[in-house]
Amino acid sequence: MSKHRSRHGRKPAPAPPERLDNTTVKRIANNYMLYWLVCGAGACRRKRGCAGDAVACFERLWPVTPEAMKVHFRASIMAIGKGETSAAKIGRIAQAEVERAAEHIAYADALQARAREAQATAEKNKAEAPEAAGDPPPASGEMQETRSGPRVRAL
Repeated sequence: MSKHRSRHGRKPAPAPPERLDNTTVKRIANNYMLYWLVCGAGACRRKRGCAGDAVACFERLWPVTPEAMKVHFRASIMAIGKGETSAAKIGRIAQAEVERAAEHIAYADALQARAREAQATAEKNKAEAPEAAGDPPPASGEMQETRSGPRVRAL
């Protein structure tokens, strides 16, 4: 009998899961949130998913995403992290978390609405009185409108 054990029949140890880079994580989040519907990039609309600069798109749209969608997303990630694989069960878990966090969601949405109103008021005041800010008055047709981005309402 040999001193060495046979390697025949042994299964190799599974490789550790790969960590996703930041861009890939943002692209997954963008697709989950359906940001491609409001993104404006033609490539995203054609692909029906995030196909552009995922990080820039995420950073532009995440602040204007309703808090209920953010809570749903986070709860889904937590359920997947705990090993849940059924899409229906993940959805039920996430919906239950949204219902549980209704008070927080209302508070966060109110803060978001106030911030948008303050920004709109500041932009309106700046547009009405450019001389007071030291800026020269805009020539006709040169008034530029700045947008904070669309409010996402898909889930």
